[in-house]
Amino acid sequence: MEENIKEHFDGKMQDILAEIQMVESCESDILITCQKMLYYLQDVLAELKQYVLSYKFKDKPEEIEFFKELKPQILCHLIYYNSLII
Repeated sequence: MEENIKEHFDGKMQDILAEIQMVESCESDILITCQKMLYYLQDVLAELKQYVLSYKFKDKPEEIEFFKELKPQILCHLIYYNSLII
């Protein structure tokens, strides 16, 4: 059975939260932490983009949910770490 976008996203979010916890607990320099997380999150978003391009949304509500509710959950982490550097 093919994985739906929500299941794929949930797996990505678990990976992101684990990476955040690992990087923040292992790195004492906030700038290095931010840099590592920005690179990681950009890679995750690039991978997610490739997944979405090949994914066939089952209906418009699923597509709207992804772009309006799910993807911003990753973007907020990117914005957060970027704001700490600025």
